Amino acid sequence: MHERFQREITVMFADIVYSSEFCRSSGNEECGSPIRRHHELLGSIVAQHGGRVLRAPGEGIMAAFGNPSDAARAAMAIQHLVAAENQSKTVTEHIGIKVAIHHGLGVVEEGDAYGEMISTLARICALTRKGDVLISQACMDHVKDESNIYCDDFGRGRFMGQAALLNVYRVTCRSGPTG
Repeated sequence: MHERFQREITVMFADIVYSSEFCRSSGNEECGSPIRRHHELLGSIVAQHGGRVLRAPGEGIMAAFGNPSDAARAAMAIQHLVAAENQSKTVTEHIGIKVAIHHGLGVVEEGDAYGEMISTLARICALTRKGDVLISQACMDHVKDESNIYCDDFGRGRFMGQAALLNVYRVTCRSGPTG
């Protein structure tokens, strides 16, 4: 029997940026290795911060956390790791990560999450660029008093299919990797 219920959940989507171009230039077989490596590294960071990977669609991962603060810390640790790894590579070998995080009521079933909150997460992710960590207002409300997390107002907008305006914030770390 499937266990299906609604609950508050924080979900992060981390997507590799420019990997399609890398795959076109280096070939599909060579492309898979860095993507698999990044999935392993990202999965490890997610677990270290109390999260779990729900799925890994294509070049990204979707992970669930107990709270937005843990997700934000994991996202910043991911960005620090990617920056450190890129230092030993040529510019054409650099892989970037963009991260979106949203907190809200989602449908949880068999280790996956879906519903309107995932649609909102996808809309936030569409705004992100290489190196960004963007969060929703619901996440901001949880992380705003954290001593090592700083949030800049990224803007607000109305997304297709949603009546309410959504405030989005860019997260940065006040000092060094979090972890």
